[in-house]
Amino acid sequence: MELPEHINKQASEWFALVQSGDISAEDRLRLDAWLSEHPDHLQAYKQMEAIWLSLGDLSATSEAKALRKSVRDNGLLAKLRQMVSTMGLNLRPLGYISAVLAFSLAVGLLLLQQPDSSTSVVNYYATQTGEIQKIVLSDGSQITLGAKSEIKTRIGELGRQAELIRGEAFFDIAKDRTKPFSVKADEVLIEVVGTQFNVLKRYKSVNVSVLEGRVNVFEQGDDSDHKQPETSVSLTAGQQVVKLQSAGFDKVADVDISELGVWRNGRLIFTETALIDVIADASRYFDGKFSMQSSELANQKVTVSLRTDQVDQLPQMLAQVLPLQFREIPGNIVVLENSAVVD
Repeated sequence: MELPEHINKQASEWFALVQSGDISAEDRLRLDAWLSEHPDHLQAYKQMEAIWLSLGDLSATSEAKALRKSVRDNGLLAKLRQMVSTMGLNLRPLGYISAVLAFSLAVGLLLLQQPDSSTSVVNYYATQTGEIQKIVLSDGSQITLGAKSEIKTRIGELGRQAELIRGEAFFDIAKDRTKPFSVKADEVLIEVVGTQFNVLKRYKSVNVSVLEGRVNVFEQGDDSDHKQPETSVSLTAGQQVVKLQSAGFDKVADVDISELGVWRNGRLIFTETALIDVIADASRYFDGKFSMQSSELANQKVTVSLRTDQVDQLPQMLAQVLPLQFREIPGNIVVLENSAVVD
């Protein structure tokens, strides 16, 4: 069944905005709302992702080599149709997505013209609410992507990189001293040779925790692609650090290794965590929406453990330890409010 043209157009605009890197936190909230409005919205957006991934996978094909050789001799749209044809896709019902396809192809062309393009593979992954995905990279490294998360990876002869766009990911990096692995998340750059660590990107912070080995964490300015040794920390197993937006690193803290990355097995553990962060993390596993109406409780520290399939019970759990009450409204929205203290 063909999707309505106006939905394809909206999906292409949203996807192009995400890929541009200029999407704000407010835009992401609006995108989440749009995706949950109707099943067709999610289907259209997934179609964009499939096309993007397919274009990326063409980088090492003979068609891509021919494209790189003759790009100056032919029009962009003609080459676009030729590449999409090799993937077995039908452009006719996708009339309104030419903008995002052209954008994807333009990025692909730039990558193809780089010196290491013949051996470099760029991939983009995204998960939906409650979905956990295990990714195996060409170098043998493994990434477990948490629910409602996005990541981009690039593996080539000259380096190994990943960018956590949103959400959470656990990295099990294959050792290669000649090619360190780097992970970027907002203003944070992480470099390792081969180790296991967790990266959690929240609204205004990035949390890095180490399960095994050594991890070097650097602060990056918005206008610089170079790490700054004067604002860096080195973490070993059982340590974590938090980088706040537009601020420096917090003090390195200890973390219980037995609890690190347990979300991969379907369990969420929060230890002395601000309520606003508990709600944000749990929301990625909740088929609905939590709305917190009490700013006074936002920074209240909470310790709670639950399975990911128990997230709908979180409000009841919180009401037992905090002065809050909750109510449900149509649309599977749970509103958390400060409750009156009764003597």
